[in-house]
Amino acid sequence: MVRIGDYNILKIKRMYHGGAFLTAGDDASEESIEVFIDGLDIPDDMRPGEELNVFVYNDSKGSLRATLDQPHATVDQFAALKVVSIREFGAFLDWGIKKDLFLPNRRQTLPILEDSVVVIRLVLDYEKQGVVGDTD
Repeated sequence: MVRIGDYNILKIKRMYHGGAFLTAGDDASEESIEVFIDGLDIPDDMRPGEELNVFVYNDSKGSLRATLDQPHATVDQFAALKVVSIREFGAFLDWGIKKDLFLPNRRQTLPILEDSVVVIRLVLDYEKQGVVGDTD
């Protein structure tokens, strides 16, 4: 089982020029979930069948992604993160990986200003399919 918003040890299933697909399950298992990792994140000496300790998150389209980058916090941890942009539906925070962390308006207890730093807790969204911030 892959834990979104946390570190996972995943096996390289197959490699492409642009990256690789990692899996936590047995190849024969119907529950085998594939997670994509960008080729720039893969050490040159890695081959299919080898394992990587990666952080797993959802990209902006909801697909599972992995990175060797270290986030400032994982699910159920607190962090002070910089606000990089504000939209009408919420704010986006820099949490140390390529994708910014979304802080929905409904999870904000105080007004948020761009370029400020806010203390948040990382939580799974209501569908338990992605990570969001929460100031409550």
